[in-house]
Amino acid sequence: MRHHRNKPTEGAFQRTMTMTIAIIGAGMAGIACARVLHEAGYAVNIFDKARGPSGRMASRRHELGICDHGAKYFTARDPGFRQQVEQWRQHGAVSAWQGRIDVWENGSITANNDHIQRFIGTPRMSACLRHASSDLPVRVGLRITALQQDDDLAWWCYDHQDGKHGPYSLVLGAIPAPQAAELLPRQHPFQGALAEVRMAPCWAVMLWLDAEVATSWDALRLKNHPVLDWISCEHRRPGRGGEPRVVLHANPEWSQEHVEDDPESVTVALRSAFSEIIQAPCNPVAQSAHRWRYARSVDCLGKPCLFDPASGVGLAGDWCLDARIEAAWLSGTALGLIASQHTGALS
Repeated sequence: MRHHRNKPTEGAFQRTMTMTIAIIGAGMAGIACARVLHEAGYAVNIFDKARGPSGRMASRRHELGICDHGAKYFTARDPGFRQQVEQWRQHGAVSAWQGRIDVWENGSITANNDHIQRFIGTPRMSACLRHASSDLPVRVGLRITALQQDDDLAWWCYDHQDGKHGPYSLVLGAIPAPQAAELLPRQHPFQGALAEVRMAPCWAVMLWLDAEVATSWDALRLKNHPVLDWISCEHRRPGRGGEPRVVLHANPEWSQEHVEDDPESVTVALRSAFSEIIQAPCNPVAQSAHRWRYARSVDCLGKPCLFDPASGVGLAGDWCLDARIEAAWLSGTALGLIASQHTGALS
């Protein structure tokens, strides 16, 4: 990995301010940050290793129907985020999800009466991000593996194919904290804060079934189950349709214990647990597993974002505030605002 940071000089840093800003990560935080900067008049380049803007709001396509195998849903409490969600809803990229979500605990299933308003992207979870980034330059299928700062303090990004991108006045990362720590130079001042953040993995299994699931619930939240913590009947979610299919999420403890297991054995374990829950055989016509190595933020930073004007580096993500999609949006928005303010002051 190549990463270097030279000692900043004010004049050199000022000269870089007319350049484009690099944003690494096209999940909720990255797109929110990019929108703020774009609307303030700054040029941005967004990089993501996935096939499109999604982050953990990802979906798996299949001829039998789409599965949202990442984030389950999101809520909107902050007034600014509520306004944003309403705009997405008006464009058809988000729908309210009023499905029945019951609770499993100690072998019993009870109704969930929390009256929380939940939202999902339509027709897939990432739809709102694809809408929000439709006029932004997003480079997909590129994993940024190294950063380098030259003598003029401009940043260069290197991808996994040895491609070189830049120069950039700022590099803003909207990726999980452990990945940000690996990407930044060891001596960078953010390393101490990043070391305090803890994220947990999650195994997700998608099952396309040969028959409807005979349940009264549309999704099930499991408490203290030895394997699972979430089951969702994907074909019952708004804007989905298609053949019967479910997404199973393993709980953090099981996922951590089996984080390096092969997808086939994970699929067998989760499928067996699902059959026990519904008390019926599970006969998938297709199946797939995905490991989210950094799925949930457990110990968060406790502040909206990180920004260091001296080095020209900023970081955002749900791990800054809370393990929610709304927190990722708030974090990315905060980073976009502070970056634009510092950039404007220094240019």
